[in-house]
Parts: sequence; C-alpha cells; structure tokens
Amino acid sequence: METKVDHPIYKHCDEKEADAFAFAFTSAQNFEKFPYKHPTLEDHEVRASVLYSGLCLSDSHHGRSKWGGALYPLAPGHEIICVVESFGSKVTDFKKGDKVAFGTLRDACESCKYCQMNKEPLCSDLTRDRFTYGLHWGGYSTHLQQPAKFFFKLPENLDLQKAAPLLCAGITVYNPIKQYLKPGFKTAVIGIGGLGHLAVQFLAKMGHEVTAVTTSMDKEKFIKSLGATTVITLNDEKSCQDHRGKYDLIINTVPASDNFQKYLSLTAPCGYFVQTGAPDVSETISLNPVGLVLNEYHIVGSLVGSRADTNEMLEFCAKNNVYPMVEEFAFEDFPKALDKLENGKPIFRCVVNCGEFSKKIGLQK
Repeated sequence: METKVDHPIYKHCDEKEADAFAFAFTSAQNFEKFPYKHPTLEDHEVRASVLYSGLCLSDSHHGRSKWGGALYPLAPGHEIICVVESFGSKVTDFKKGDKVAFGTLRDACESCKYCQMNKEPLCSDLTRDRFTYGLHWGGYSTHLQQPAKFFFKLPENLDLQKAAPLLCAGITVYNPIKQYLKPGFKTAVIGIGGLGHLAVQFLAKMGHEVTAVTTSMDKEKFIKSLGATTVITLNDEKSCQDHRGKYDLIINTVPASDNFQKYLSLTAPCGYFVQTGAPDVSETISLNPVGLVLNEYHIVGSLVGSRADTNEMLEFCAKNNVYPMVEEFAFEDFPKALDKLENGKPIFRCVVNCGEFSKKIGLQK
C-alpha cells in the first residue's frame, strides 16, 4: 500500500519548519517519523507538550487496520502525560505549565442516557468524534491538541514517569472493579500482564484477597509482591478444579480464546465475569450456555471509564502508590517500542519519553 502523508488537520512539512513531530502510521505497514505544523488552536482546546506517551495494543490494532480501516496518516496514543503550553479563549480551567493527562476520550454529548449514567464512552451521539485518535491525533507526538474538557488535572504527588498507562490500562480495570465489587466478594484476575498486574494491585489495596490466574508459575513470587494472596495456573487441572465456582468477581484481561469456558467455570453462582481483554475483531469465543443458565452468571464487557471515574482512579493511585511497571524508550525509539509491543513481551507497559526529545530540539516552551 502506498504511504500517505496528506492530512486535513496535521500538515506534513520539512523537519526544519516543523512545530511538532509525531510517529504516525502512514499505511497499515509503515510507521514513521512525521514532522508537522500545529493546527489552528480552537477556542475550546488545549495545546500541551507531551512528556510521556504510553503504548497500548489497541494502538496497533487501529494503526494496522485490524479493527476496520484506519484514516492514514494516523498518530495514535491515549495514555498521555503532558504539560499545558497554550489554550483557547474559552478555556478557564487550565494555565500554562499545568501538569495534565489525557486518556481515551476526546468528546461526549453529556446529555444522552449513557452520559447521564456516567457511561461517557458509550455516548449515543454518533456525530461526535468521541475517541482520542482517528481523524485527530493522540500521544505518539511531541504535542497534543484536544478539547479542554477531557484533560485531567493531576494529583501533586503522582509519579509522572510511571503514570501514563493508568489513562487506559488503569481505568480499564478500575472501572469494572468500582462497578461490580461488593464487600465480601472473592476476587480473581486472569492474565497478569499490562492490565492484570494493575487489577491485582487495585483489589489488594482495596482490602480484598486476590487470586491471580496465570499460564506459568514462574512469576509467582513477583505476582504475590503485587498483593495477590494465591496464584494458580491453568495448566494445573487439579488446581483449576479446586477453584471452580469460587469467585464472585473475575477480571479477565486475556483476549477471548479457547480457554474461555475454563475461565468462566471459576465464577461463583451469580458472580460477575468481566471481559476487559479485546482481541482482533475476527476472533470468537466458544461458550456452553447450560452452565450460564444453571449458575446465573453475569458476563459483562468493560470498555474504559468516565472522566469522574478516571479522576477518582488517579487520586487512588497517587494515595495508594499503585503504578504500572514500565519500560521507557526515547522518542527516536518509538518504532522499537512499537515492535516490543507487537512482537515482544513488555514488562509490562511501554512508555516513550517525548519530553526529553522536545527539550533537546527546543520544542518545549
């Protein structure tokens, strides 16, 4: 496929004339450095200098057109820590130099039944460009320009170097925990990776015993250091049988797979099985409905959280020292970070330091 550099908002230019730099998918196959001029700053927008940008597998799914055709060129990224550089005339909540964050959403109508239910990610106004990137660009850049109302002010004591993945990975598991966790619930987390290692920390810091379900016991000591009280592996049939029907709330961070029925069997009658791992759109699950009927399971999906929930989560993390484990990359190494995300095994989230690059070349004002 021919690479594309023309974009209606972000004007490609020579590096010497650039206001900002991104790493963008110019096709499903090509991911490259993209110098551009700042778009016009609208009266409701904030322009921020990106300090840290987290990489999420959904960025790859979008960029590689695995979730439908992407609009190229595309700079994804929705786990963003930044500092306010300038803002439009109608913005009153921020000032230059404020440390802020931006997550998965850029707009919502705020009036439909879903917005009123604190479900902004499900906003029914389909005329809005709701998610951070698509036509607009996300955090794979030195700069971010988005509506002010979806920026988050950060707690003073939040560790900015580690915090970026909280804006997606963190809220993705915090949101269902907040919705479905009840006193006395026995809890389990399936898949102790980028999402799962945060879910274990949240549940443990909330005072619940947590069982971690993994494919290997090699990480047992580490997983228990996160707060897990028990670690089991799917490869141990006796252990799985012993834990069958035991858990009132299960957070499954693993994309749907052939093991779905085995995962579900760990759920207690009337328990909640929450699917947070999102696979390629071509994948399906196999499910025997008899167990579903006889045990009255609640099988639910969970996207991300509202602004209110995200603010609450950020405060919780700062207060309780809940952070992801991250591997940090330089801005020039964005392609290496993406390759690690797609083909390697990050420990556990990849984060790119965009701020150092901006300082080095004089872009951070």
